[in-house]
Amino acid sequence: VLQIEDGLKSELNLDLAGKINFTASHDLPALLQDSDAVITVTRATSPIIKKEWVKQGTHFSCIGADMLGKEELDPELFRTARAFADDKKQCLSFGEMEIPYKLGIISEQNIQGELGEVLAGTVTGRISEEDITIFDATGLALLDIATGKLALDLAREKGLGQKAFI
Repeated sequence: VLQIEDGLKSELNLDLAGKINFTASHDLPALLQDSDAVITVTRATSPIIKKEWVKQGTHFSCIGADMLGKEELDPELFRTARAFADDKKQCLSFGEMEIPYKLGIISEQNIQGELGEVLAGTVTGRISEEDITIFDATGLALLDIATGKLALDLAREKGLGQKAFI
């Protein structure tokens, strides 16, 4: 975990104790050499992860690049990575793939598939242990609806909240 607040760090360690090991550090290149999976959730408008820092076999789930001009990964990573999207057209328009697409590094054909296709088994995700994989999540309304339903169900279960008549 890079640049995390102390309170949140202890919560993560408490919630996931024994399941996932978190290490706090300010040395991103070193963290990347020791990571199999990386989740980026930043407001970056220029790459914070350089291609030369990434080891073979790393998976990236990119959540922060959810608006025009935002990017977290070095566009050059897309030349050799297997890329996946929550929605291809949306990701090429304003996701982590926007800049590599505009630079001509990738085209729509370079996107292996969408998350639903991977989950359904109609598209293969990782082919080898050496594959660098990138999942670009720009956000889908369906995920917001599912999250809202989960929150509503939990609130009802705990007797929380109130009805609003609009």
